[in-house]
Formats: sequence, C-alpha cells, structure tokens
Amino acid sequence: MASSNSSLPTLDAEGYAICPDCSTRVNCGTIGLANLEKRHRGTKACREARSKRDKGARKKQDGSIVSFLKRKVGAVPSTVASTTPVSTNHESAQTPGEDTSPIISTSSPQRELTFRAAQPEPGVSNDFVSKLRTLVKNLPQSIPEASQFDKLSVFGSNLRDFDDASLSADDLWETGLNDVLKATLGWGKDGNMDQIIRRGKWGLDGLVNFVAYFIEERGVSEGLFRGKLDYLMEELKNRIPPPTSPNVDGAAAMCHPSLDDSMPTDPIIMAWDNEVEIVDVDVFEYEDTFEKLKMSAPVCTGYVLPIPDGKSPHTTYPFALHDTLSIPWDYSLKNGVMILIARSCCGISERDGQPCRACQQLTKNKTLEGILTRMKDTVHENAGFAYHGFGALQDILRRKNQTIEFYRLRGLNQARKVLSKAMALSDQKRLLMAIASGKVSRVDRLLSIGLQQKKGARGLLALYTAAAEGHYTPKSFTEEEDMKALLVWKLGGNRVAEINHRANKGQSITYLRTRSTVPALIPSREQPTVEEVHANVEATLGGVLDVIRNLNPSRFVHAVLMFDELATEKRIRWDPKTNYFLGLCREHAHWTSTEFVNEGDMEELFRKLDENKVHYAKEATVSALGVLCKDNRIYPGRPVLVSGDCKQESGEEHAEVIKTVLNGVNGLQDKTKLRIITLASDGETRWGSSFIQLTFKSELSRSSPIYPLLKSLNFLDMHVGDDDLTCDKDWKHVFKRWRNLLLRRRGVVVNGLRITPDIIRNHFASSGLSADHIRSLFNPEDQQDVKMAFDMLKDIWSLPRSSSNSHRGFLEAREALWTLGKLLHHMIFPYLCVDLSLSEQIKHLSAAAHLALALYRLGGKEFIPTNLYTDLMLMIKNAIFCVAKAKIDDPDGEFWLILLGTDRLEELFGILRTMVGNDANLDILQLVSRLAGTTEVSNILAKYPQWDRSPRRLRLPAMSRESKEIPDSADHIKPASWRGNVKLRDVSLQTSWNCGRRIVEDECETLKHILNTLDNADNTNILSPFGTLLFNVPLADDDIDESLEVPTPSANTTADSDTHEVDMRIEVEDTLGAELASSNANPGQQTTVEKVFSSKVLINGHERSKARALKEFAKYRQQASSTDRLKRVQAVPRFVDTEKPLTSSTNPLSASQLDDPDQIIISDPIASLVRVNNEFWLCLGEVNELRIDGRAVDYISVEMLAEETVTASYQMLGLRPATLDDDPEAKNDWRTCAVKERTFTVPGRLIQSINPTMSTTHLRMPFYLLQSTFLVALTASLYQSLTVSDLKNVPKFTQTKEYPYREASGAQCLLCLRERPGSREHWFNDNV
Repeated sequence: MASSNSSLPTLDAEGYAICPDCSTRVNCGTIGLANLEKRHRGTKACREARSKRDKGARKKQDGSIVSFLKRKVGAVPSTVASTTPVSTNHESAQTPGEDTSPIISTSSPQRELTFRAAQPEPGVSNDFVSKLRTLVKNLPQSIPEASQFDKLSVFGSNLRDFDDASLSADDLWETGLNDVLKATLGWGKDGNMDQIIRRGKWGLDGLVNFVAYFIEERGVSEGLFRGKLDYLMEELKNRIPPPTSPNVDGAAAMCHPSLDDSMPTDPIIMAWDNEVEIVDVDVFEYEDTFEKLKMSAPVCTGYVLPIPDGKSPHTTYPFALHDTLSIPWDYSLKNGVMILIARSCCGISERDGQPCRACQQLTKNKTLEGILTRMKDTVHENAGFAYHGFGALQDILRRKNQTIEFYRLRGLNQARKVLSKAMALSDQKRLLMAIASGKVSRVDRLLSIGLQQKKGARGLLALYTAAAEGHYTPKSFTEEEDMKALLVWKLGGNRVAEINHRANKGQSITYLRTRSTVPALIPSREQPTVEEVHANVEATLGGVLDVIRNLNPSRFVHAVLMFDELATEKRIRWDPKTNYFLGLCREHAHWTSTEFVNEGDMEELFRKLDENKVHYAKEATVSALGVLCKDNRIYPGRPVLVSGDCKQESGEEHAEVIKTVLNGVNGLQDKTKLRIITLASDGETRWGSSFIQLTFKSELSRSSPIYPLLKSLNFLDMHVGDDDLTCDKDWKHVFKRWRNLLLRRRGVVVNGLRITPDIIRNHFASSGLSADHIRSLFNPEDQQDVKMAFDMLKDIWSLPRSSSNSHRGFLEAREALWTLGKLLHHMIFPYLCVDLSLSEQIKHLSAAAHLALALYRLGGKEFIPTNLYTDLMLMIKNAIFCVAKAKIDDPDGEFWLILLGTDRLEELFGILRTMVGNDANLDILQLVSRLAGTTEVSNILAKYPQWDRSPRRLRLPAMSRESKEIPDSADHIKPASWRGNVKLRDVSLQTSWNCGRRIVEDECETLKHILNTLDNADNTNILSPFGTLLFNVPLADDDIDESLEVPTPSANTTADSDTHEVDMRIEVEDTLGAELASSNANPGQQTTVEKVFSSKVLINGHERSKARALKEFAKYRQQASSTDRLKRVQAVPRFVDTEKPLTSSTNPLSASQLDDPDQIIISDPIASLVRVNNEFWLCLGEVNELRIDGRAVDYISVEMLAEETVTASYQMLGLRPATLDDDPEAKNDWRTCAVKERTFTVPGRLIQSINPTMSTTHLRMPFYLLQSTFLVALTASLYQSLTVSDLKNVPKFTQTKEYPYREASGAQCLLCLRERPGSREHWFNDNV
C-alpha cells in the first residue's frame, strides 16, 4: 500500500488508472498513463468530478444518521503490557520482552522470502482478521492463482483508493465498503464461490489486506465485515483438507473446520506447496530455518516462448507492442531463447524447472496467442508496424523501395512513349471534330464497326468521311434498334417505316420482315374448328415454346384462356391466303359457300345476305392465351381465335365455340406444356351463361389434388368443370361496373339505407373534395374509364367513419357509406397495392367475399344487381381456385393475381386502335392481318416497358400500403413491378380465408350475426346465399343489372372524306393481297401443305381480280358505320339521322311513321312471354313506354329491339274467346279485352310486334281479333328466340282469374312446353 494519496497513479490490467485529482477511474487505452495526463487531468470533466467529490465529503463531515443514533462506547484499556499471544502448547509462556514469531506470506511477488511479525494495533481485536488470514494461508495449492481479471482483483490495487479520510468508520462503511463487498461477493449466499475463491495478490490475499486495513487502521467494526464474509469463510474451511499425519499438533489442527474459533494461535505456520510444518518457537533458530526454506522453495523458470523453425526471436518477436499495448509480461533473451515472465509472477514454482501458475496462464492470453499465430503465419502487410518484427519490417521496407523504383522507371518509359505518339494526337482531334459536326447519324454504330475491323484513328476518320459524303452507310443494328424499327413499322405501317429508313438511315422493310417472327393467324370463316385453333396456337407460340417448357420442366405451366369481342366493319373481304370470303357471321355462314371459286359463289353470297339468311359479322370474337408467369418474353396475350359474330347465338351455341377453342388448345398440351385453369371474359351476359355451362358441371371431386386445400374454406362454392376448370370475370370490368351502378338513380342499399348519387355527392363535398372533381367523377359520358372508376371508389373508401355533421340522417348515411367503402377497399386493394404479399391479397378477397355475402343476404337484389354480385363472387372464387392449383402444380413458384382476367387481351386491342386510329374499326381481314403484329408489339413492349404509355382510360396506378399512388413510367401493373412476397409455399389458403372473415367481423360488428346465421344454414355459399345457386334462379322483374356499360351517343361530325380514305386503304390492301395470291399460285414456290388457287375470276367473260370484283359487286351494299366506336357497337349508320330517336320529340309523328311496319310506336300491340309458376305463357299488351339507353323515345326501329340498351314497357291486354257478335265472319276465334292494370318492363328483344285485325262491330272502343293458329305460332316464335340469359329477364306474374288466358271452359291455354327428350320441336297446348 502507498503511504499517501499523492502517490503516482498505476495502470491496472484493464488499462484503467485512478486520477489523483478527482479519484475517477479513467480508461487510458493502449497509450497508457500518457492519456491520463493529456486527455483527462485538468479537463472540465475532471474539475467537475473533483468538485462533486469534495462537496459530498463536506456534507458527510457531520456524520450519518447511523452514527448519530449509535450509542458511543468507550474502549476498555488493556490489562497487559504486551500483546504477545499466550502459548498453550509449551510449558513456559513467552516473556514480554521477546519478539513475536514471524509469519511467512504465501503470495509475495518478490523472489526472496519476507517475514513480518503479526502485531495488532493497541486496543483493536484482530481475531477475525487472524482467522481469515489463517484460512487463506492454509488453502491447498489446487486453488488457482488469481489474475487481474478475476472478481477479487479489485482488492489488489491501492487500498487507499477506497478510503476517504473525511468520513468516519461507519459512514465509510455505508458509502463505499458495503457496496464494494456486495458487488464482489454478492448478497448472502448468492455468490458463486468456485469462481470467487482464488489465491494470490489479486485474490484472497488482497481481500485479507483490505479487511485488515479498514479494521485495524480505519477502525471499521469487524462485525460489519463478519456478516459479509461468514459465507466466504465457511467455504474456505470446506476447501482446506483435513490433516493426514498423526504427528500434526494443535497448531496445524487449528486450520481444520472442526477446530474451535477460540483456540490461540501460538505456532508459526509455514506453507510451501502442500506441506505444513509446525515450528516450535522455543527451539527456533533463525538462520537454519531461513536456509532450509530457501533451499526447499523451487524457483519459477518463466514461460519459454516457442519460436517457429528457421526463425529467430530477434527478428520475429514484435518488441514494439510493449509500448503500444498493455501487455502483462516482461521478457528476457539469452542464447537465442526468449523467456516471458508474468508481471504477477511470485518467483516460486510448484515443482523444480517449471514456471509458476501466473507464467503458465500466459499460454491462455489472447494477445500472446495472436503474437504466436503471426510469428508462425506471418503478419498481414496492412497491419500496424508495431505488430511486425524486425525481419518483417525489413521486408516491407525492401518491397517499398522496389515499388518506388518500379514506378520511377515506368514513368520514364511512359514519358518516352508519349513523346513517340505525340504526332497521333492530331488525328484524334480531327476525328473528334468530325464527329462533332453531326453530319453522320448513328455514329456509335459506325465507330463500333470500325473498331471491330481493327481500324485506328485515321481509318475511323476515313470511314466517317465516306459516310458523311454518302458513299458508305453502316448496316449493323443493335437488337434495341431493331425493336424500335419494328414498333414503327407495325404501328405506323409501310409508309412510316420507309420514311424512317430514308430519313434516319434506319432499317428497310425487307430487313424488318426478316426480324419479324410471328406468323399471321388463320381466321374462322364459319364455326371454329379444332384444326384452326391448333394452327393458331402453333403460330403464336412457336417462337417461345422452349421458354415455356423451361418454366416448369416437370409439370404444366398454367394459362388463362381469355375471350372478348371487338366491333368490326360490316364488309365482305377476300382472303388471298385461303381463297375464302371473310366478314360473315359464324352462326349462319354454312348457308352459303364461303370459298371464292367463280362468279356464282359471289352472287350466291350476296343473295343470301339480301334474304337475311346469312349476316355480316357485327363483331369479332377474339380468344387469346395468357401464360401466368412474369417472363416478359411470354407474358403478352397470344391470340388463337378470330371469328365473326352477328350476336344471335344462344348461350348453348356460344358454349360450343368456347369448347372448341378449349379442345384445340388442350390438344397440343403435350407440346406446349400449357394447362388452361380458367376461362376469362368481361361482364357480358352471353359469355357468363356459356361459362356457367362449362364450369359448373359438378362439385369438386374428393379425389382432386386441390380438394384438401379448399374443403375447409367455409362459404366457398365448389362447382367446377372438366379438369377443375373455373370461370373468371375481368377485375377491371368489375370495378367499372361498380361505378356505373353508383351513377344510376336506383343506387344501392346497404344496411337498409339506399345510397343514391345525390347522397354520395353530398358526402364527397362534406369531406372537402372540390366541385370540379366531384363533377368529373359523376360524368356519365365515359363508362369505360377505369381510372375514373378507381378514383370514385377510392374516394368512397377514404371517407372517414365519423363526421362533424350531427344530423341523424347524415350520420346514418355516412355509416352505410363507410361499410360500402370497406367492401370496395377489400375488393380493389389486392389488385393495386404492390406491397401486399399473396397471403394478404387472399385475406382482402376473403373479406370482400364475406362482406358482400352478408350484405346481399340482408338486402338481396336491392343491394346490388344479382349479375354484378355473381360476377364479383366468380372473380374471387376463381382467384382462390387458381392459387390452389398453382400450389399443387408448382409449389415452389410464384403467383400474381393481376395476371387473371382479360387485361392482356385489352392491351392487344389498344395496340390495334393505335394501328388503325381510335375513330375507325377493322374488318375481319384487317383484324387478322394486324393481330400477329399486335402480338409482336406486345412482346417488344413487355421487354421494354419504359417505351410504352398505355391508354389513360385503361391505366390503374400502383399503390402502397398507405393507399398512396406510386408513380411509375409503365401504365399497366406488371409482375416485375410487384414488391410483395408472392411465393406459393408461404401461402396458407385456409388461414388467409379465415382471417378475411375475422376482419369483417371486427370491422362490421352489425353483420356478424348474419354470418353466424349462414353457418347454420344448409347449402349456403357465396354463390348460393339463400341455399340455391343464383344461376338456377330466374331473375326478378326489377333485378336489372344497371352496371353494364351502355354507350352514350355523341354528335357525329364525320366528313365524307373519311369514306374515301377507307376505300383507298382497302384498295391498297386488296392489291397487295392479289400480288400475294399470284406468288402463291406459282408452282415452283408451292409447298405440299398450301392450296393452289388463282387470284383471278371470270366476270361476264372478262378476267378480273377477285378483290376488285368483290369490291365492285358490293359497292351499292356498303353500310358506312359511324366512326364513333361506341356507335359502331350499336350498328348505328354514319349518315342516317340517328340522334332524333335518342331524345324525346315534341313534334307529332307523321302518317308515314304511323303506318311503317318496321317501327314500333307508343300504343302499338305487341306479344311477349310471362312466367307464372315457373312456366312460360303468351302475353299480349300495348306499348306505353320506349327507352334507349334509359332515355324516353317516341318510336324505335324493329331492328333496334335486339340491342342491349333498348327497353320497352307494356300494359297487359286480356284475351278471351270471340263470339259471332265480335266477328260476324267467324274468321277469328279470339279477341282482346280489358283486364286489371299490370305493366311490365322488359328488354326490347323479348317483345315482338304484331298486326292483328281490328274489330268492326264496336267502333267506339274497338278491339283486336286473332286466330288460334296465329297465337300458337307466335308463342313458338317467342320461345325459340329466348336464350339462357333471356330467361332471367322474362317477367314473373302471380296467377289470377284473368291470366293465364283461358278458354270458355275455363281451361288455361297458350303455354310454352320444354323440349321433349329426342325431339327438337316445342309443343304448345291450348288445354292444360
């Protein structure tokens, strides 16, 4: 221990030192005490710590509350003149004048033994300290030596660091000593003594000195220490072995745990290794004993540092580390042997010739291990210099000198080369100036070609000069340049491509034809055939079959079969590749020859058109494959069918077309590796009825691989078709239909409240939306705008649930709007939020399904029309089934919901519009020739999406989780832009489906009881909310789907010049087609598959081009349609005044219009069908309202009745048998009569105009006379014209006495019977 507080600070093993100024323990780092002087002493932190310490010391000068309350006890003076211990082991006691016995320390750090007499201070009892010291000295050598890193090492430092002279003994215990002992030894018996008990200065010896100092010198009560050290002393006694020698006397036995604590300690105990010797003070001879001890103690030899073979310690050992790091050893080097001596070495070893324990512990030192490793494996050249030995430093210096010399010499060599090439700089400058002149385009390709030819600066300059003078044109193009040129050619046509070739030195059309790899499609001139579909599949997939097979080599790749229709021009064209007529409807084309062999074929074709036996194709049915993958090479839609349609097909006939396409694609399944898992279309009713027939054949079989994944999904409909086929409705069309529905006056009913457009406008305004924004959302002119639909639906779900408006009606409406917004959010969000995982997408769809099911169960058709509800549920069901199929066929793959639907087919149609213009339609031949180009354009844009900007009306923005739009250069959301986890192996369908229901129950607690009720109902699911499939239940009369798009007519400003431009375009195409046919007719160029035919035909003895002859023959039959696409769908002619019927006219009808049999006017008699008790009966009536697109008109052409936008309201007429008074001539056996008022509103196609005989006997109130044969035929005609979709629109009526119609006997009559098995005729019976 130091004698004063002013002693110099020392550095402990951890690199810390106690500041002598502020008594703070400071980390000195690797530099040592220099850091203490440089960075701490005298600083602001040091001054503040010293001030705080002094302030605390002054506060404690008056003593603590413990010392104040403690009774002051005076010391009893000693009754003896000496403190010499009394001996009990000898006959005579030691006289007071003799010296005390020396005590030998077991852990002295010195090489020589030291002796000190144990003389306690007068008046202080040291029995406790003596016992503790004795126990420590008698510990066996098996107890390890303590190091500076052990717990008790804190007591091995300067003891005065724990002292504060200004404090009393009791205050000193409370403020410092007690906390130190608790932190080191623990509370009570909590400390682990196996880790605490260690010998040596840094162990128990330091603790003994600590206790002795504060008891003997500072006067701290030994009772305070006894309470803290009792458990330690007990453990020390347990570790001292019992005596084994019979000659051991009482002095040795006192160390045994069984010895009484009160026994005196006369003898001197000397402990070396495990030997205990009892020394009798009466016969003690100092010199002999000292020599004996000196001779018996083995000296520590230190740790011999192993030096790798072939190396010397003089050059390999890093001596400089001793100045850089705090290393706990010293070294000595003699005769090439390096010995390390631990700084805690006591100088005494357990056995001769071996190091002591402290030196042996050096082998476990991490610093020494690192030194030995670097001495063996060499030091990394980037390590600090202190870690290198002298030899390594010499090598580094040698390499550095060599590097300097190398660069010096290389600099000289480069200077010489620069001087030799200085003349070449002039050519480089000339080339740079020439390029800057801009006289040559595509300089990059020119330089690339020159460099490939190993040309220098002069050669490149000559090449550039030749190109600038027009003598040379680079012919090499990159793939990106080829793709750009192909886009220009396909979208702009031959003329634009030729301009690009001449003006920009681009690719020629001949070259571009070699780069185009997608062959033309084969159109279906009549009903599609499997062979035609086979050919188109091979043509459209031929270039990517290898890519498709590599997607999932072991199993099939999933694909969507998409269907949609495109309006076409009513024009007959000749196909120069097949020699067939194109432009006829597939339904009736079989009535005439479609091959152009001679003049008679052409005449017969137009004769059938005039007789209305065959029809022009109003629309083209286009089917395309959409592979479910993210590879941009096969992502775009692949057309496989083009077929004309006159829109007179029934649902069953339409289903046959779909089945043919499906069989054609599946027939090549082994070759294409494609599996059709779903059929997709928009919301047209005819497609829906056809899909239901194909995908609702039976419930999912238990043996199906996907059955275990779907069986536990409550409320999920399990009907499928062949190969578990399901149908889908395009999700974008569903979004548009929701907006269209909300624009209608009927609105929707949510929670018993009808939400009308006016209510929505009111809440939008209250939420802060501008009037211009609200006006744009409710603009009915464009019902195809997907972005506008999204904006409106997003604004609804963004409405807050609460409002500052306290009006009850307003709050009730806001709650209903909030519930509706939740449904819209769960329906739309999974398709637009690119951050969602596939599991989260399924949760949202499940929530939408459960919420829509509860609302439809609550409100029925008043909530939303049944057709829209079923389309929504079909969309959700299909998504779940497709994920299940993908998990079975490709469990390690990925799945993107956005690939479902018909979006990729819509992209193809958008490209077609770009090719021909937005204000023009294509005929069938033009459509077929351009569809191959659209596929190629789609491939290019899928590879380079940054070039594309899709139509604004089809664009939907990507969204983040916070419903914020993500800006993106690509308009359509692609799989590559999806950021969420869409891996199938991370999806649990049942868990996600159940989570969706819980979301609904948590968000809309009022609907929870409805879902619970449905749990207990039989046969209920999302498509059977009332226990029966909605497809099997005829629609109610007022269950009208107002969400379907209804084109809004606009002003027609087309000029006559448009017709001339169309004719010119057709003439050019026909001329090119004739040239192609002529080349096909050359036998030398003919293959075995192609059919040989001539492009000429004899007309009146003169040979004419078939295309020219067809054009001239059809000149006076052309029907110039409006160039407005929306009007073209309605087949509205271009120059006929079609705007007048679309608005109510106040002018009276002319006499010619009243007598015109091709028009229906108000009060005209009509015939229709009415359903009573699920049976169809004839019903006669008089028209009382006509509407086109919801707007009242005075008359309608009979041809317009078949359009979807035409509705008619009629009042029922009674019918009873006629008498001779009614018809004196007895020609008619039925007459009309008045009945109770009943008005029906039906689609125009469900009524038929009639012209019955007027009675002549009752002139004041005449009636109609009819014959039974006419009524039977009329009933048969109406029933045969019905389609499956029309059955839902037939009005229902409850049986009364007046209807159905009855004979005089009271028997019901004019009933439509269903087909009998084996018969194709409908039977009608007058008596039932």
